[in-house]
Amino acid sequence: MLVSSAFIHEIEEQSKNLENSTCTGDACITYVYGGFVRTMGCANNIIFSNRSGCIEGVRNGENADIVCSCQTERCNNLNIDVEIVLSTQPKTTCFANTTSKCHGLSCSVAKIENKNTQSCNEATTQLRFLQLQTNIIAIDQTTKVNLAERNLEYYLGSEFHANCISQECIDRAKLLRKSGISSNRTQVDCHSYSLEEKNNLTCKGDFCYWINETQAIQRGCYTVDGSLAERKLTVGHYQYFNYLDAYLCDKKFCNEDGNLARLNQMPNQNFRCYLLYCYFDDPNSCIDDLYRKCVCRDQCVKFAWRYTRENLRPKTETYAVWKEEKQCVDECTLLLSKRDGSDKICASLCAFHFSYADREEYQKNVLDAFQTVLTTSALRLI
Repeated sequence: MLVSSAFIHEIEEQSKNLENSTCTGDACITYVYGGFVRTMGCANNIIFSNRSGCIEGVRNGENADIVCSCQTERCNNLNIDVEIVLSTQPKTTCFANTTSKCHGLSCSVAKIENKNTQSCNEATTQLRFLQLQTNIIAIDQTTKVNLAERNLEYYLGSEFHANCISQECIDRAKLLRKSGISSNRTQVDCHSYSLEEKNNLTCKGDFCYWINETQAIQRGCYTVDGSLAERKLTVGHYQYFNYLDAYLCDKKFCNEDGNLARLNQMPNQNFRCYLLYCYFDDPNSCIDDLYRKCVCRDQCVKFAWRYTRENLRPKTETYAVWKEEKQCVDECTLLLSKRDGSDKICASLCAFHFSYADREEYQKNVLDAFQTVLTTSALRLI
């Protein structure tokens, strides 16, 4: 892979502010090309987190990508204007005695779009999340786009990825690529859309992920075999330079946004339900626990636990103010799973809402609020 002059120029521009910038992580990392420091940063919960030294990536003539890591405070405080000479560690040998033999940072065993592949991952500043783990085998589910169709068609894609540094991991990955991964963890519902491609598709896995790769947001889920992992995947924060900022979480739809993923929390559909159906601005409503025994707020707790994104209408549709109670109930039930009692929850919420004479004006004000202030709300009814 050749490194373009445009890429080098971009790195040089970024390096102008390196000496004045800091970050916090469990390792300091540095990218060197052509003998000069191009960028510095932090690593969190990745392959470089507990490694010291430098490893060479792709070589282009006399120059090569080199990534270095160290674990003491400001240990990568290097002079960006002085050429440096670095000694590098041996690369990992992958797929010895086969035609796929290669040397790199780690070995990749994958199945993408029903095609088996094996290759080496090289040390560079732009590595994907699973490429930054060691001896991790995982199923990655996220939204894909069928570009062959005239109208863009979204579907839930599933890819097999293993990132190995041992032959034992490679052998196990090849077996699981055929048989699939069986997990003992409780499976959690996750969003699977990117920032640009919002849709109703969801997935189930061990973890939900929210990954920011240079402002490109991706959501999805991982189902993991970590039996040989050097560092097991857990709920938490993962970082690599300024290129990758990621969170894993294990609560229902916790990857709706970066803040929820960081806190490992479910979206607060309870509050959104309360706002829509329960007259949030009425001082005599559920703010007083004795008033009507807070039936509406109690029902919103049940609403939140049954909330689902399956089969919901796109946000682009116009949502009319309810004229009849049945219309309210019908649209409410679109948001809930088909579990027993969902219809009763919606009937109770709508009965409460329709008990107010000014309900139409109130609902219009809520709709206006969601269209302006709360545009990113996941409560797809409004």
